Amino acid sequence: MEATPPMTTTLKRSPWGAKRKASDYNEKAFQRRVVELAEYLSWWPFHVYNAAWSPAGWPDLVLFRERIVFVELKAKDMKGRMGNLKPAQIEMAHRCFKAGAEYYHWADTNED
Repeated sequence: MEATPPMTTTLKRSPWGAKRKASDYNEKAFQRRVVELAEYLSWWPFHVYNAAWSPAGWPDLVLFRERIVFVELKAKDMKGRMGNLKPAQIEMAHRCFKAGAEYYHWADTNED
């Protein structure tokens, strides 16, 4: 009579919040590239480092040069899906347009 090996299953889980952190990393990496290019082109970039101190929907970057540009950045998550604007971000875009400001939603399409 042959002994049967015990059944074992290994759950492969990522740590809590890992997907969110990976998505944030992608957007942060994209933001670093945008800031680097903006500075090269003589723009002065401003980013609120603690979003808790800014209004809901406040864009990721505000760029200053001969004009002011508000920019919301989005990157793909771990499943390859592009992030969408949240309702507060859409409201902020409308407020910027109403005030005559420039507002852009830039998506990272870089595949590397």
